[in-house]
Formats: sequence, structure tokens, C-alpha cells
Amino acid sequence: MIRDMSQANPLWGAPRIHGELRKLGIEVAQSTVAQYLHRPRKPPSQTWRTFLTNHMGQMASIDFFSFRILFVFVVLSHARRRVLHFQVTEHPSQEWTMQQVRQRKNVDDGSPRTSHQRQESLGHTIRAEEIDGEALFECGTIA
Repeated sequence: MIRDMSQANPLWGAPRIHGELRKLGIEVAQSTVAQYLHRPRKPPSQTWRTFLTNHMGQMASIDFFSFRILFVFVVLSHARRRVLHFQVTEHPSQEWTMQQVRQRKNVDDGSPRTSHQRQESLGHTIRAEEIDGEALFECGTIA
């Protein structure tokens, strides 16, 4: 009966079903009702893993990392796990970073254009978004 009520009323939880059973004169603990509730087999919405799998072809990442005294700017494609663009410098600046983003934007190889990276160690925020086919880039200093 608990499972029937749960399937007929999917928004009802254990407290509500417990109360309805008490109205019918059936004495049962709320913990027992919770134990026998119908549990859906699938998650109610798309999982993070499914989202990433579905949108892998449109995603790319921009990142900085340091190698000894050099800083490396790299753009990675998630779909193919390949490097789309990289450059190396000893002194990264906002202007240099924006130049790298512009160079990547001008490459027409069908690779993704949407990225977001917040790199506090260098004191820069880089955002790249595609809206209605137009790539918008923003680079600023983190306060």
C-alpha cells in the first residue's frame, strides 16, 4: 500500500504518506514508510557527467601554468583532448593574454570557442563567451 500511494502521488514524502495511513487507521512508523517508499531509478534531471558528455564538443578551457621561470598560456579542447593553442612568456600581462585570446579567436578550424578561467596566482580573470556566433572576450585584473 505504501508503494502504491508513493507511485500515485510522487510528490508525497514519508511524513505525508504516514499521516494518510494514520487517517485510514493503519498504525505504522514513519521510518517504516520511508523504508518502503518507491525510489526512482533515474535521477530527476541530467547529471553533471551527462551534461559534460553531451556538450564535450563545444567546450574548451583556457589555463595558465608555470614551468620553472616561464608562464604557459594554453587552450585545450575537451572533445579531442588536444592542445588548440599555446604560447610561452616570462612576463604575462593583460595585453599579452588578450593577444593570445585574439589569436585563438581568429583560427577557423571549427574548434570550440567558449571558455572561462579565473587565475588568481597571476592576478587575471579571463572570460571568453560566444553569443549569437560572436565571440566576446574579457580580461581584467583581480582586485
